Amino acid sequence: MDAPLPPIYFGPVTSLPSWYWVGKDVAEFIARTHEVRYFSTVDDIPECGLVFWIKCPPVLRDAERIVKKNLTLVFFPVDAFMSESEIESQRIFVEHARFICLHAQSLKRFFDPERTILIDHFNKYGLPLNERVSDGKTLLWIGGFQYIPYVLSGLQTISWRRENITLLTDLDSGAGRAAAERNGRKVGLYDPIRALAGCGVNTVRWSEVAQRLLLRSCKAAFDIKFLDCFNQYHKPPTKLQKYLASGIPCAVNTGFPGADQVHGVLPLQDLTTKTIGHGADLSMTHIGQALRRRLDISAIASDYLRIAFRAAYSISDISPEQVGVA
Repeated sequence: MDAPLPPIYFGPVTSLPSWYWVGKDVAEFIARTHEVRYFSTVDDIPECGLVFWIKCPPVLRDAERIVKKNLTLVFFPVDAFMSESEIESQRIFVEHARFICLHAQSLKRFFDPERTILIDHFNKYGLPLNERVSDGKTLLWIGGFQYIPYVLSGLQTISWRRENITLLTDLDSGAGRAAAERNGRKVGLYDPIRALAGCGVNTVRWSEVAQRLLLRSCKAAFDIKFLDCFNQYHKPPTKLQKYLASGIPCAVNTGFPGADQVHGVLPLQDLTTKTIGHGADLSMTHIGQALRRRLDISAIASDYLRIAFRAAYSISDISPEQVGVA
């Protein structure tokens, strides 16, 4: 593309993990070849600025100011909405967006199909395939402590020895524990901390180092979504992609629409030591290689830039070769 791309304003800057993963990490990669700026409030953005808005929809007053400033807006919801009514409450903001970039395909029905684009998280935590040295027994779950009740409620569907199941989570999170108690009531589990202590599985405190070691050594991995919850139902398949890109067989409960976005995910009830054998491992390696190429940060940054050019110049599409990613 011959025309220069205007500066891309990424924000609002927060301490949320999604800001770094979907926002700052990719923005820093793009900054190698294109001008990137950051914002915390609408005041930081000039009139007609090109904006990549990450999660955190604005309050009504700021949404009205975004329209008044005629910002070219690209919105990344990143599982920000807890209900359909929350989406409806952001009508002014959403309708002004040039594009809505969704990580979960199931959310497309709530937005204008002409302005929705499906995009992936880049493979931030995936393990290089040559680092895998499976211990042949560990079944791994990774997630926030608030989701522990959903995991405990679904363990009975997994034919795996409890002592070989490991849950990697933020054990010391006070907010996570409080949320776990609230979520536990949804599934009839009124003391999730006690239930976790007595269920026979292993728990490990989350850290990047611990995650890397467990991804390296586990036999397989799983996830469980509480499908009666709007936010859970419409989660993206990011965890599943992380496992598959690392060459790890993985499963999720039947009915989770995010599983349809990736190839190779097993139904949860089929996750047994007997089904995860040498043939499955070879298949995971093949799937993992393809996913790693697609989810590499350079590929995702190229997708962002193509969206930026389309938004800035109202063009239908642009090739990866034209966007100039380092």
